[in-house]
Amino acid sequence: MSYKIPRYNEEERKQLVVDMVEGKLYACDTEDKLRLGYQYLILNSMMGKMSKKERGNIGLVLGVWSSVGPRACNNIPSFGTIQIIHKDDSKHILEEYNKKIITIKQVIKS
Repeated sequence: MSYKIPRYNEEERKQLVVDMVEGKLYACDTEDKLRLGYQYLILNSMMGKMSKKERGNIGLVLGVWSSVGPRACNNIPSFGTIQIIHKDDSKHILEEYNKKIITIKQVIKS
C-alpha cells in the first residue's frame, strides 16, 4: 500500500495558515529542523511507503504542537505527529503565512 500526500482545498489551506499563526503547527521547513528531531524518523517511515514520484511532491512538513515531546539536543522540538504538505499546496500556504506575519508585524509596530 502506497502513501499519497493529501491535497488541500483553499479553505483547508487557509485553516492550516491560521493554525500556524496561532502556534498550533510548526513548520519544519529546513532539513536541519527535520533531521534533528523525531519528526525525521516519522517522515522516513512514511517515505518508505511512498513511491519515488510521491516523495518528490513533499513540500513542507508541519509538526503538531499538541504532540510535542522532549526537545532535541539543539532545542528543535520533537513531534509525535506531523503533517506532510504537497509541494503545490505549500507554495500557497507559505505565501499566505508570510502575508499574515507581515500584517501582524505592522500592527505591532504601530
